[in-house]
Amino acid sequence: MSGSLLAFEKNQAIQQLVAKSLADKATPTVRKRQILEVIAQTALGELPTDWGTQIRVILEMDDPLLIEQAVKTIAASKLPRVEQQLQRIANDPTRPLDLRIAALDVLSHRGEVLAANHFRLLTDQLEADVAPLRRLSAARCIAAASLSSEQVDAVTQLIGRAGALELPALLGAFEDKEYDDRVGKALALALVKSPGLASVSVDRMRALLGLYSDDVRVAAEPLLAKLTTTTANQSRRLTRLQRLLRNGDPEEGKHLFHSRRAACYACHQVQGQGGKIGPDLSTIGGRRNDRDLIEAIVYPSSSLARGFEGFTLVTTDGKVVSGLITRETARAVFVRTADQSE
Repeated sequence: MSGSLLAFEKNQAIQQLVAKSLADKATPTVRKRQILEVIAQTALGELPTDWGTQIRVILEMDDPLLIEQAVKTIAASKLPRVEQQLQRIANDPTRPLDLRIAALDVLSHRGEVLAANHFRLLTDQLEADVAPLRRLSAARCIAAASLSSEQVDAVTQLIGRAGALELPALLGAFEDKEYDDRVGKALALALVKSPGLASVSVDRMRALLGLYSDDVRVAAEPLLAKLTTTTANQSRRLTRLQRLLRNGDPEEGKHLFHSRRAACYACHQVQGQGGKIGPDLSTIGGRRNDRDLIEAIVYPSSSLARGFEGFTLVTTDGKVVSGLITRETARAVFVRTADQSE
């Protein structure tokens, strides 16, 4: 069903059928969730009016999973005029936590200011005994939100005890934002103590500190020294390898890329051939210099492209799944593994 709906998403008759199915009380709830999952994947720039109407109706229903999928569909489609409904969901303590966080995440990405009770709700989810994906969702929501000065100070304190899972997400609260040097110095001090510091690259840290004055960068020297110590040997090795670069052979490179030994193609595409676990490398030579390329090959985890971080999930029955999280629904987390299965 999913493939057919997506293939004919611009067909008016199909659009009317989708709206009718969502509106029909006889349509099983599981089928409505599937339809909402498909709508979340649509490439339409703007959803048909009837679809938006039915999604807003679903937000007022009592089925938590159906509503959560509607919220995730709203996040993917940027459906307008739902903010008040999402606020009511976020404010309702009888709603499931994951649903309230999903509603807050949409509001945060739309520039809504986090109310004090919502901020506490999210920060409470960053404790070590909270399920990992919920911790990550809460951290991402905080990073996307418009924070008050008091909330910025609170996030700074959280960073001082944040683990490797949530720290990279929480740092988003300080990137591409303008804060004064007081915040910068407090952030540097908190990062030195953070248990998850090793999960942040030196380059990302330098870019973050570059938003502040020289005084902050001086205060952050112990932090950079701590990070740099672990990368000093890597840097020397990269320098040695860079000296070995001579005239390259594109055909040899192509052969190596597609060889079973290197298996680069399993995760990356070049000119439409290869996997989709990592970024498309078709134009990488025009965007990265020689040293960057060597580092990405020799130390592939040193500077992951945003959005291509790998995850390892353990199911309740002990099955381990590793790969790239491609999307999340109310019922499932979809992971694309190295063999391209989802």
